Amino acid sequence: MTTSRAGGVDPGSRRPSVSVVIPVLDDAAALRRCLAAVAAQTIPPFEVIVVDNGSADDSVRVAVAANVRVLHEPVRGIAAAASRGYQEARGDVIVRVDSDTFLPAEWVARALPAFRDPRVVAVTGPGVFADLGPVARWFWQLAYMQAYFLLMGLALARPPLFGSNVAFTRAAWLRVADRVDRSDARLHDDVDLSLHLDPAWRVVFDRRLHAEVSSTPVRGGIAEFRERTSKAFHTLFRHGWTAVPTSRWVRRALTAVSPPPVPSSAVGIPSSAWSPSPAARLPAVPERRPSSLGGSGRLAGHHRTWRSRTTAEQHVEHPERKERPMARTTSEAEGQDEADATTQGGLDAPSQAEGDDPDNGGE
Repeated sequence: MTTSRAGGVDPGSRRPSVSVVIPVLDDAAALRRCLAAVAAQTIPPFEVIVVDNGSADDSVRVAVAANVRVLHEPVRGIAAAASRGYQEARGDVIVRVDSDTFLPAEWVARALPAFRDPRVVAVTGPGVFADLGPVARWFWQLAYMQAYFLLMGLALARPPLFGSNVAFTRAAWLRVADRVDRSDARLHDDVDLSLHLDPAWRVVFDRRLHAEVSSTPVRGGIAEFRERTSKAFHTLFRHGWTAVPTSRWVRRALTAVSPPPVPSSAVGIPSSAWSPSPAARLPAVPERRPSSLGGSGRLAGHHRTWRSRTTAEQHVEHPERKERPMARTTSEAEGQDEADATTQGGLDAPSQAEGDDPDNGGE
């Protein structure tokens, strides 16, 4: 499979569809610039969704003029607006940016290759405060942006999502959607969603997947910084023991010994979404076949089904396994063995799609 000069998949190849979700509240001028940047992507998204959270300015008219989907979310708050967009998205990959985010033209092309690994459920990168002076930009990039990824990464046992610059699979969202809080205005929505994703699932941080973001979060100085920090701690407290760093690091360590009941490959992008070759259409082998892809209970970010099912339980679900196979003649057995050998040889064909992994990623 060939790649474009921007680093993404060639437009002529099969690739996952992308939905861009942009929550907005009274930010018409910035939204116009944001939509122009999305429209200029070298790999155009499948759809763009603007979620209006009760704007009194021209934000809705700007979105309508750009010919994008417009949703109205009456519940105030960034978490409610963003979640509404995620729920309505139809693409394989959901890209979340804020209305004051400006994406480079190759952003989608840069983000998509991370999902060639079916274990990856999300990819994120840093924001750049382009509207600050050199000294102020250097200070806040260090004290705010880098500190967020470092400290929250230690707390979460993997890179956190940065809501102004992130992409994740729709399958992963649907898995945790019923547990995401949409009403607590004190919650940090990025941290909340990061906590709900299972610690065993793989999130990639690509430092070159950058986007210009507004300096509004830091223009309030120390007071604004303290407010946002308190939201992060409030979110961690609301999640209880599942947010305790030692608990999450132990979960990651146990994954190396005993694969999770619902592996990240079950909510990632399958290789068949990338390549039309017959080999790529063979079923991928997950870390462990999940018993169900539905919700897994109320424990945020963790799954209750740790033990393997007993033989008795398996027989209850599959009573036909109790039946003894009918005796076969020698000729039938030889013919069946030959068929099994042929089938096994077909399944051993390589199924890895071509293409490079991201240059800079991590778990």
